[in-house]
Amino acid sequence: MTRLFVALELDAPWPEKLPAGRIIEAKHMTLDFLGEADPEEALQNMHRYQLKIGPVGYFDKCLALPKRHWRALSWHMVLFTQKEIATDILAHATIARKPFDLAAWQKAFIPLPFVATAVHLYESLGNSRYKSLHTHDLVHPFEEMEHTADIAFKIRAEHIHELYFTAAIALSFHYTPFLQYIEKDGLYTTLDEVVSKLNTMIALADSAQGCPLKAVSYHGEVRTREDGVLEWEMIVDV
Repeated sequence: MTRLFVALELDAPWPEKLPAGRIIEAKHMTLDFLGEADPEEALQNMHRYQLKIGPVGYFDKCLALPKRHWRALSWHMVLFTQKEIATDILAHATIARKPFDLAAWQKAFIPLPFVATAVHLYESLGNSRYKSLHTHDLVHPFEEMEHTADIAFKIRAEHIHELYFTAAIALSFHYTPFLQYIEKDGLYTTLDEVVSKLNTMIALADSAQGCPLKAVSYHGEVRTREDGVLEWEMIVDV
């Protein structure tokens, strides 16, 4: 028997320097802690966690967990897509383990966007070390493309209203202050509505503090890939 857990692998514009602590190298969000379990049996049940597209969202605050006798420094996660994965768990990524200065971490914290890139079956090796026994790669929700003068992305989602959230997170990887202007409760049914709301976000950021991006172009169409994923080429004026 092996100490196992299932987790989402996370990517983010991680800070180059973090406060002192035992930093976790494999940044992840635990979906299911299996405890002492048979790896072969766990692999047979991995289909339960095989999402199609990597969820996107942002880290909004520091958490010291568990609350009464904390041992881990975690960042709380706000999920914009695939919200069903977090209905019965506290969505968070453990960033460091004790010893650490909680006040220093809280002072240094800034909201950051994230994207999940894969689902792993991990073996816990102790001392904050993990080994991936199985990996299910997820469709990446956005991909930056080469463009002559502007910035361009391929934006992917399962539903039209999720294109906005995915695009907003893609832009936030370029300019993290965008996070505070994302319309968190929006519901969009057309691409024009998505583009309009993205441009509102850019305008608010530019008015408040200046912004390196000018606007998202009313360009292109949403196409459906063979796997059923929606894809849109987003062009951003700079």
